[in-house]
Amino acid sequence: MSIARRLTRLIPNLTDTFVRFPVPVACSVGLAIVLNLDITGTLFLAGRLDERVIMAFSAAFLAAGAVNLVFEARAVSPPLSRHIIALCVAGGVGAVGFYDQASSMNPVFLFPGLVLAVMTAAYAGSGFRENAFWLFNARLALAVFLSGLVALVTCGGLSAIVASLDFLFDIKIPTAYEHIWVTGMSLIAPLYGLSLMPSAYDDELRLPDTDTPAGRGVQALINYVLYPLLAVYGVILYVYAAKIALQWELPRGQVGQSVLIFVLALTASALFARPWQPRLNRFSHWFNDWWFLFLPVPLTLLAIGIARRALDYGITPERYGLIVVGIWGLALVLYCTLRRTRYSSWHVVGGLSVLLLLGSFGPWGATGYSISDQLGRFTQLLAQNGVLANGKLAIDFDGTAEFDRDDAKNGASIVSFLNNNNAIDRLKPVFEDHKANPFADTAVKWKRASSINTLFGFDNARAPENVKVINFSPASKVASLSVDSALKLSGPYFVHISTKRPGDTGTFAAWLDGDYLVVGSAARTWRADLLTLLDRLDRADTDIGDNKVPLVYDVPGPDGVLRLVITQAGGRLKSGAIQHVSLNFWALAPAP
Repeated sequence: MSIARRLTRLIPNLTDTFVRFPVPVACSVGLAIVLNLDITGTLFLAGRLDERVIMAFSAAFLAAGAVNLVFEARAVSPPLSRHIIALCVAGGVGAVGFYDQASSMNPVFLFPGLVLAVMTAAYAGSGFRENAFWLFNARLALAVFLSGLVALVTCGGLSAIVASLDFLFDIKIPTAYEHIWVTGMSLIAPLYGLSLMPSAYDDELRLPDTDTPAGRGVQALINYVLYPLLAVYGVILYVYAAKIALQWELPRGQVGQSVLIFVLALTASALFARPWQPRLNRFSHWFNDWWFLFLPVPLTLLAIGIARRALDYGITPERYGLIVVGIWGLALVLYCTLRRTRYSSWHVVGGLSVLLLLGSFGPWGATGYSISDQLGRFTQLLAQNGVLANGKLAIDFDGTAEFDRDDAKNGASIVSFLNNNNAIDRLKPVFEDHKANPFADTAVKWKRASSINTLFGFDNARAPENVKVINFSPASKVASLSVDSALKLSGPYFVHISTKRPGDTGTFAAWLDGDYLVVGSAARTWRADLLTLLDRLDRADTDIGDNKVPLVYDVPGPDGVLRLVITQAGGRLKSGAIQHVSLNFWALAPAP
């Protein structure tokens, strides 16, 4: 065999891959070029731009691949037409990934949905046998594994060469490792995986007349590992359901995750074991016929738990996802009950793919709907506490309203959720025309969430019971003081709970002595009660955000009044006792 033929067998023909999947190949090449240009500094992807670019190209890659498989499996249109359709779909999905905030895109829904779409695309509709679907996805999984392995070995080998050149010959190649691994993950792995994509859609898994070692291993996995473990897991969920029914109590908050794992693992195992059913033992054979009957009770637990949490805390993407799985699981039970052993694996996997893709973007999706729900809960919370009028914060509200602990915790949770999902600006209409508007032109964007929490007193809701947190955020507005020549300025000082009296106090210093802040020297000192000082800081009549000015606090003493100009402070009290304190300040002391 010639060297050329050997290389052809070792390295797949990339020309055939490009002809078969031109749009996914273009996405992979485009991503590799953009990321490598970013590494060299030729193209600067600032902020979240790099993340958005990766999501856009990756989503477009998967979407175009799924479209190619749909048409290729049926050969229902000329190659050019199918590639044009793939390009249009890739452009739309890529735009959703790139403009993730505008589209309310949730990657946790989008990418699993696209992966499942690739798994099912070639078998959309009818006319294919179950074992063909199984074999195609087994080959697909092998292609993904081998492409990742090839990329890992290639990048690892090149990295070792670069390291050797540096170690042995002191030849340094700037950013070599970044280029190697970025190219491996964005170009080598995808292209190699595409070249290994199965193209025989009618091939079926046919079990040999006699067991092979691999066959016996799969049967042992199903008979003695997967199904026994799932059966035990199912029994535990049923016993737990009986327990809460007898005690008449609601399921715990984490039951949703347990049900999610069980439903997905059970369904995946049943689909995996389906072609092997003739070789399974009696229990596994029975389990494979009736697996879906294990789902109703766990799904009921899921529904009760999600309903309770949603009523108390609203909808979040995580709860939205559990609702989607619950709907899919209920449809699965009904469908498999009607079809029993004649159900289609494509319908099972494809149904979940459709639900995930529909929930991945838009105002109806996981993120968009959750944001709308949390916004409604926030305005409702303010209205119930009498600080909202006609959808806006009351003009006379000065931050003195008392929210009970549960409301404050809910408020802090909502603000955190909106901030983490880049939707904090959706609260802007609530604060229009108010003097403490965190969305004013002079306000700093990253402070908006903390400013809202401070204004409503939500900060302390995060602390345990009997714990009070004081947070005098950094003062950024200039404050003016009228002083005379008899005062001496010193500082800045920073003291915290472990700051002790220095050994030499010949010069001015600051330290803590029990529950007192001490400022001065060996000749004269001033003592400030920390509990009184922290209470004053907590009640500081200052604006929020960028309008905060330093707090001036007077400490009387035998040698006159010492003025503290406090720029930042924090404290933590438990049952009235100081657990932590920190202070940043300047001192104005009478001249000796």
